[in-house]
Amino acid sequence: MKKVVKMGFRLFGTFLGVLLANTAAYAHGGVSIEQDTCVMAVGPYRTHLTGYQPQVAAGEEFCEDIPATGNAIIVLDYVDEPLRDMVAGVHVIEKDSWTAAQSTAGDNEAKAILEIPPKLYKTGSLKIEHRFDKPGYFVGFLTAEKEGQEKLVSRFPFSVGYGVGSMEKVGGGYAIYGIVALAVLVAGGAFYYLKGRQKGTQVAM
Repeated sequence: MKKVVKMGFRLFGTFLGVLLANTAAYAHGGVSIEQDTCVMAVGPYRTHLTGYQPQVAAGEEFCEDIPATGNAIIVLDYVDEPLRDMVAGVHVIEKDSWTAAQSTAGDNEAKAILEIPPKLYKTGSLKIEHRFDKPGYFVGFLTAEKEGQEKLVSRFPFSVGYGVGSMEKVGGGYAIYGIVALAVLVAGGAFYYLKGRQKGTQVAM
C-alpha cells in the first residue's frame, strides 16, 4: 500500500507539471514572455504588447487575454529602433475557437473586424482601440515594411471575455477536474494506509 501511495504522489506531481507547462504554452500563443514582459517578434525586431481595459480593470495590464468584453486598448511599443522607419499596419480577424486561432488555416479568408491603415509611427508606439461586444477568439496581424525590403508580418492570437489564462484554452476546463480527481485518489490512499498502519500498531501492543 505504501508503494501505491508513493506512486500516486509521483503521478500527481507529473500530471500537474505537464498541465502547467501546457497551460503556459496555450496562454501565450505567438507572444513570448521575457522577464514579465510580453514581447512579440516582427521579423528580426521586437515589439512590446500591452492590453488595457480601463472601464473594467483600471490600472491592470494584460499580455494576451482580454478578460472581459467591452472597450479594449492594445498598445504596441517598438523595442527595436528600425521599426520606427517602417510603415506599419494592423488588422484583426475573428476565429471560431482557440485552437483555430493558433492555426494559420483560413486566415486569408477570414473577414477583418478591425483595420488600421499602414503609416509611420515615429514615436514607436501604435495604439489599437476597439469595442468587443461578445466573447471570442481573435488574431491580430502587425505588418511592417520599408521600401525595397520584404514585408514583415507578426501574428498574435488573443481571446476576449474568458478571463485571464482562461481554462477554456486547456480542454474546456476539464483539466482542473483531473487534478481534483487525482488529488482525492492520492489523499484516499494515504488515509487508508495510515489507518491500516495505526491498527497494526495497536494489535502489536
